[in-house]
Amino acid sequence: MLAAIQKALDIKGVHDPAARARWTRGMDLVARRESNYNANAINHWDSNAARGTPSRGVWQFIAPTFAAYHEPGTSTNIHDLVAQACAFINYARGHYGVAADASNLADLIQQADPRRSPRGY
Repeated sequence: MLAAIQKALDIKGVHDPAARARWTRGMDLVARRESNYNANAINHWDSNAARGTPSRGVWQFIAPTFAAYHEPGTSTNIHDLVAQACAFINYARGHYGVAADASNLADLIQQADPRRSPRGY
């Protein structure tokens, strides 16, 4: 898991150690809360599944969201850890407005905040 996050941060050009630490902490927590680190996890019970687009993978993307935030040059396999990690960064930044240095990641995405209870993102 951590290796995939580090590779994604390299791909995204995040080199500052403090920024990498913030992204790593937040992304690791989201992965634990969303899928218990299971790259093959599929959610068959929520509203997305009822609509025919179950969330999948470590960070639990539905296919349309994964495709929209996919990082060019990474795998198109929704279960690929590096591809999902890059998509998570793109989604966090594009949808939630998370800063490139992740200084506001835990503030904007509750699943990434260890001080708050788990909540879907």
